[in-house]
Amino acid sequence: MKLEEKLLELVIFKPNSKKIEIFAKELESESNFVLSQDKNKLMGIWELRWSSSKAPFLNYSPLLDNLQILDPVNLNGLNLLKPRGIKAIIG
Repeated sequence: MKLEEKLLELVIFKPNSKKIEIFAKELESESNFVLSQDKNKLMGIWELRWSSSKAPFLNYSPLLDNLQILDPVNLNGLNLLKPRGIKAIIG
């Protein structure tokens, strides 16, 4: 099983595993992604299931969807927390 597959399996089935950070750092070091050239690839809505941040609201919770809306070309980003299971975004 590839390292990326192992990481995805952990994020989905064991989102609080300590191995996630180890695998993420290893994949990052193997990546040829260059932010200054590839930042448009980050544009979109991403579900945040793991973060190295110490902020408590960025920790994984099975009760919340933590979405990141990224527009790096225009230097915009937003974290959106919503109760899991609600289909629409409530504002």
